[in-house]
Amino acid sequence: EIEFENLTPDTVYCFQITASNVLLGQEIIGDIFTFHTAREDIGVRIHATSTLWQNIRLNSRSVKNLGVPRDVPVVITLDIDNAEKLSHLDGEFVNRSVLGLTTIHSPNVQKVNFIEIAPGVFSAEIMTPYLVDQYYFNLKIKNDFGGYTTRVLPYSFQVADPIKVVDQNGKPIENAHLKIERFEESRKKFVVLNDAFPQSPLAKSFFQPYYSDEKGYVFVALPIGNYRITATAIGYEQLSQEFYLGDDFMKFPEISLRSHFSIATAIEYISFAALTAYEVLVGDISSYFSTSLLQVVLLLYEAFMLAFVILYGIEKFGILSKLHSKVGLLFAKFSDELFHSILGVWSISNVFITIFLILFRGFQQSMLFILITAVVALLDIYLYIVHEKSKKN
Repeated sequence: EIEFENLTPDTVYCFQITASNVLLGQEIIGDIFTFHTAREDIGVRIHATSTLWQNIRLNSRSVKNLGVPRDVPVVITLDIDNAEKLSHLDGEFVNRSVLGLTTIHSPNVQKVNFIEIAPGVFSAEIMTPYLVDQYYFNLKIKNDFGGYTTRVLPYSFQVADPIKVVDQNGKPIENAHLKIERFEESRKKFVVLNDAFPQSPLAKSFFQPYYSDEKGYVFVALPIGNYRITATAIGYEQLSQEFYLGDDFMKFPEISLRSHFSIATAIEYISFAALTAYEVLVGDISSYFSTSLLQVVLLLYEAFMLAFVILYGIEKFGILSKLHSKVGLLFAKFSDELFHSILGVWSISNVFITIFLILFRGFQQSMLFILITAVVALLDIYLYIVHEKSKKN
C-alpha cells in the first residue's frame, strides 16, 4: 500500500514506481499511475456494505477477500449517511493486475449504477468479471455541488473458475446434482445449504443452482468456510468431498466421478429425468401461471372426471334418467365401450398426475389428488364388473 499526504484538492497527480537491485545493477521501471483528488469533503459516508449471491451473504466483518465464480450476478448494497447530498453513485470491478497508463491491454472492467431502494440504502446487481483474477470494487460518488470522490469496498473479489463435475477422463458431466453442506462453527455440524437457500422459482435458466450445466460447471458463490459436497449423476457413483474457502485460498473444487451402472442408477435415471421434466414444465409455465394455479387446474380436471364417472354410474342404475331425463338422454348416447375407453385414458392420466404431484409437491399436499384417484379407480373397477355381468346376462 502507498499513502500520500498533504495533497491539494481537485488536482491530478501522477507517480511512477521504480525498483532497483544495486548488487546486480538492474532497474525495473513500472507504469505511470494517475489519480484525481476530490474537490472537497463531499460529506457522504458509507458505513456498511453487503454482497449477496442468491440471497447468500458473502461478506462479513473479518473477511478481506471474497471468492466468487466468474460470470455470476451478485448484489451489492450500501448503507450511506447524508444520502440527500448524493447526486450520482456508480461502481465498477477493476482488475488489480491491470493498472497504469502504459499498460498495453485494456483493463477488464464491469460497471453498474446504484439506485436507492430505501432511505439511505443503495443497491445494484452486477455480473462478476469473466477473467479469473483478483479485483477491487471501486465506487464513484458525486454530490449536488459537483464534489467527487472514490471509495473502494473494504474487501476484494477473487474471481475463480466455478465448481466443475467431470468423469475419470476429465470430460464434463451434465446435470449432476450437488448437495452442498457448510460447517457451522457455532453448532459444530454440517448444514445443507440447498435447504436454507433453495433455487429461485423465478429463475429462467434451465440449469438451476446446484446442477451442472453442459460444460460440467456449477455456478455457486459461497462465503468463506469449510464445505462438504455430495455429487450424484446418472450412471456414476456418488462422491462426497470436503474443501475449504478462505482469505488465503479461493479455489472451487473439481469433482471427479467414477462411472458405474446398476439397477439403482437406472432408477435414479428415471427420477432425474422426471425431475428435469418437472423443472422445465414449471419454468415455462411460471411466467404465465403460478404453481398454485397449476394445481387448481389439475384439481378441476380430476374433479370433472370424478363427476363424469359418478353421473354415468348413476345413469346406468336408472336414477338419473328419472330425475333429469335430458341429462339421462345425453349419457344414453355413450356406448359402454366408448365410455370405458374414455375412462381408461382418464384414469391413466390421473395416476400419472398424482404420482407427479407426490414426487414434487409432497404426500400431504397431494392427499386430495390421491383420494380422487382412488375413488375414480374403484368406480371404474365396479362399473367394469357391472358391464361384464350385463354382457353375460
